Amino acid sequence: MLDDPYIHMTIAKNFVTSGHWAANKMDFSSAASSPLWSLAISGVYLIFGINVYTPFILNLLFGFLAICAAYYILYKSGIKKYSFAVLLIFLFTSPLTALLFTGMEHSAQIAFTLLFVYMGAKLIVSGEKSPGGVLWLILIAALLTGLRYEDVFLVLAVSVFLAVKKKYLPALLILLAGALPIIIYGIISSSHGWYFLPNPVLVKSKILDLSTVEILKIIPRAIKRTLEPDIIFLLPAMIFSAVTIFKNRKEPLTQKTVMLIIFISVYAVHMTFAQTGWFFRYEAYLVAMGVIVLYVYIYEHILCIKGEDKNMAPIYYKLKPVIYVIMILSMAGRASSSFLVPQASNNIYEQQYQMAAFVDKYANGLNIAANDIGMLGYYTDNRIVDLWGLADIDVAGYKLKKTYNTDKIEEITQKNDVKFVIVYEHWFDQYGGLPADWVKIGEWKMNKLNIVCGAETAAFYSLDRSGTEMLRQKLAEFSKNIPPSVTFIPY
Repeated sequence: MLDDPYIHMTIAKNFVTSGHWAANKMDFSSAASSPLWSLAISGVYLIFGINVYTPFILNLLFGFLAICAAYYILYKSGIKKYSFAVLLIFLFTSPLTALLFTGMEHSAQIAFTLLFVYMGAKLIVSGEKSPGGVLWLILIAALLTGLRYEDVFLVLAVSVFLAVKKKYLPALLILLAGALPIIIYGIISSSHGWYFLPNPVLVKSKILDLSTVEILKIIPRAIKRTLEPDIIFLLPAMIFSAVTIFKNRKEPLTQKTVMLIIFISVYAVHMTFAQTGWFFRYEAYLVAMGVIVLYVYIYEHILCIKGEDKNMAPIYYKLKPVIYVIMILSMAGRASSSFLVPQASNNIYEQQYQMAAFVDKYANGLNIAANDIGMLGYYTDNRIVDLWGLADIDVAGYKLKKTYNTDKIEEITQKNDVKFVIVYEHWFDQYGGLPADWVKIGEWKMNKLNIVCGAETAAFYSLDRSGTEMLRQKLAEFSKNIPPSVTFIPY
């Protein structure tokens, strides 16, 4: 359903077959933001052979684990009312049903996030010194940051809370465990001449951009993300819970209060520094955590739906109907992602799969350039230059220095002897556009709703003067058999 999991699958395939951790015909490329996910796929490939089903099966297993973790937290928290309804909301708003088909690491992230928050809060409020509990937290901390780098926010929140409670050794061990995967991968990446952090983390985020303009954008961007239609349903419960915590701040901390504080802290940091969107996956762990943690916390206050609660201002009750409508529409919008899976999968088949099929049949052996390299890398044996920078150190370097432009694109393609290019043209407008001497030989334009592809239209260019006419003819010939929902525009 996405092109991105094929980057992980390509890395895994290359690692198993040649020993090279690369998304390309290279010795090394730091092209995935989840090294542990690529490693997990590699392990399955080593045992069962290379196949396209592994990411789906892994998501199925981790999705089941996530549901079990959510139920376990509700059960252990004494939740007796509406637990089935909450699990349904959790399932569809996470949205685990859609994440199952993405082939990415987010289902595993959700499962380990829930376990980590619950066990971490239990250790924070507990007077007991349980080596077993600490060991589990150490293991899960390492798994979390190995899966997604933004999980360092969660590990840091739990470690700081433990330190505040004067549990210094567990705090230090958990923090070190969370840092270890990042450090190990960073050392390996740096030793191969790449950046300490994976290219996707550097290229997609603005974490290293400390310019005055970007600093001024931090708060407005965080507010905008918090008010996004598919996430806003968490806000009323968060406000209610925050007010309750503040009014009861002198009371002893409970496990559910600690879980809530951890969630709100991680939520705030993520909205400030990390991404949201792109088929609901980047914030999936936050929504999953929020649904369970918020319900556990407000469970005892659930009767305020019928009456009034002293913790809330009178205006809250006047706005209740509006709040409920917004929450229901927001949850429905997010849950709708499950019904978009067939169309999203069809989008990938219409575009990325057809690209890979054409290259494999008619451009095999040519050095090519693209800005979506997942399926191209997995299904072909071509040397691929990633013009977006996820799998190319030169492009990433120019982007980070803010010097990426038309001349650099020309330089990189010439350096790598690129003969054929498949790109979304408008993606490069911000960099001055594509080189004027490239010869466009055609376009594929999707005519149906596009949900996940970077653009409806993919453009094909020839950089090989002597082979341009042949490529043009081959593209026209191949385009006779592409899906009818895609229009071929010859040039």
